[in-house]
Amino acid sequence: EPDTLYVRDEEGRVLYDRRIAYSPEFKSIPVSIVSTSYIYGPRGLAGFIRNGAFHSVWTDHSGSIRLVLKDGQVVAAYDYLPYGQLMRSYGNDPAAGIFYRYTGQEWDQETGLYNYHARLYDPDIGRFYQPDPREQYFSPYKYVGNSPVSLIDPDGEIGFVMVAAMVILALGGAFLSAAALNKKWNPGQWDWTSSKTWLGILGGGISGAVIPGFAVTAVATVGITATVLATTGVAYVSAAAANDHFDLSKWDWKNPGT
Repeated sequence: EPDTLYVRDEEGRVLYDRRIAYSPEFKSIPVSIVSTSYIYGPRGLAGFIRNGAFHSVWTDHSGSIRLVLKDGQVVAAYDYLPYGQLMRSYGNDPAAGIFYRYTGQEWDQETGLYNYHARLYDPDIGRFYQPDPREQYFSPYKYVGNSPVSLIDPDGEIGFVMVAAMVILALGGAFLSAAALNKKWNPGQWDWTSSKTWLGILGGGISGAVIPGFAVTAVATVGITATVLATTGVAYVSAAAANDHFDLSKWDWKNPGT
């Protein structure tokens, strides 16, 4: 099996790796060296550069890598069973393959396990090899409470609801945005002829829908405590700006903008 060298950022994400394969006869002589640089966006891995060529990646709602594209063409594709077993794959070009697959985690070809940072995960049995440090479920080893379709565990420590949260937050974001623009809670009193109302619904819905993805990425990189504190801080500053005052007792709590 090849040796792999990593360069990570302060958040633990792999920025660069080099996979070195050696000759079976002469263990000290490398026969191939593959170097890859990784590029990240708000929802995780966005693409990588290998052999001087940029490859973009497409992910599903759980962050699993589904497609790898080069020059607009699909060069690799992956389909998974609910617990992460590889159901089928497309593409035989090793230069286009990627080891960051199910929920964006690194798959170890030698062991067949996924590295979830805090724990190692076996997709064949749907279980972690180490106990849950957060004690979130009755069984300390099962993956996201046996709900892999709707939940995701970004770091091996805590599971999140994804699909339901996206729908609920999209609806909530659309309502709150339109209410703030119209300065009224009652939709019957909104100006439905105004483009601002419809743009507010669209923008608020999109913003709400992407919150779970951002939350998963944030928790995986900085931790749940830092994510909660940062989110609370942003909400406070936004409400203070809407009320033109930092004193909560002087805010207009009836105003949708708050």
